Amino acid sequence: MNLPDLQSVVKERIYFASEMLIANSSVEFHCDFEHYCDEEGLPMENPHTVYGVIKTVFDSAGRCVKFDVVEVRSSLPGRR
Repeated sequence: MNLPDLQSVVKERIYFASEMLIANSSVEFHCDFEHYCDEEGLPMENPHTVYGVIKTVFDSAGRCVKFDVVEVRSSLPGRR
């Protein structure tokens, strides 16, 4: 399964899209991403959007020093 990674979530969606840094914090992100590969890495016939629950830790310089995808859901709470 293709999962979101540090580059796509923190660097591209947060740091590249804005001029903001997160520092000295633990943050849990709920992030949508396209699920287009199966467990074997082969393209799926019907790609779809899923949501990852990602726990992160940022140091005083704003570097993400911990990045863990802890859960993948078909939808976020409160959304269908």
